[in-house]
Amino acid sequence: MKAILPIVYIGNIEYYTILNRAEEVILDRHENFRKQSFRNRTEIYGGFGKHSLTIPIKKHPNHTPIHKIEVFNESRLLSGWLKTHWKSIETVYRSSPYFEYYEDEFFPIFTGEKKNLIEFNLELQSKIIELLQIEPKITFTESYISQKEDFTDYRKEFNPKTKSLSFPDSPYNQVFEDKYGFIPNLFILDLLFNEGPNSISFL
Repeated sequence: MKAILPIVYIGNIEYYTILNRAEEVILDRHENFRKQSFRNRTEIYGGFGKHSLTIPIKKHPNHTPIHKIEVFNESRLLSGWLKTHWKSIETVYRSSPYFEYYEDEFFPIFTGEKKNLIEFNLELQSKIIELLQIEPKITFTESYISQKEDFTDYRKEFNPKTKSLSFPDSPYNQVFEDKYGFIPNLFILDLLFNEGPNSISFL
């Protein structure tokens, strides 16, 4: 399988399943930014079930390529989004088996000020790939491509309103499973914090 993927904010388990299984992956730096998608949103298992974390972005014209999208840091209410996201992740996953094992790997990424959306997304993705110990063959678009022969295009798939793809669910222990049951296909850190080095077996 060869795949074209969007650049997303802490991709879900299906996203990393594709990264792990595909013989070649193209990440699209030039697609137009899609609102209400996982480009700037991810889903965690919070104390009340599934919960979204969304990166605020600056206003931009329609049809702006994603590599030009900037993070919004100017409002006092929004400038702390990075700290808020990390605090939410820490609060939810502190009791998971492997959070402390990986905490120091991620905390530095959630500090300082971020300007460009996909640079932040790719910084996180690079760290996750390293910790999962997978070796995807990744290239980036140099301009927008509508399609590419022999490649499966997943760019429209990764948004909260789209049903999961056809990858089978492989349940694992989750922090709040006793309250709400197993929730499949959350962001990849849910798997990593709960299963640690064994995460690769679920991909």
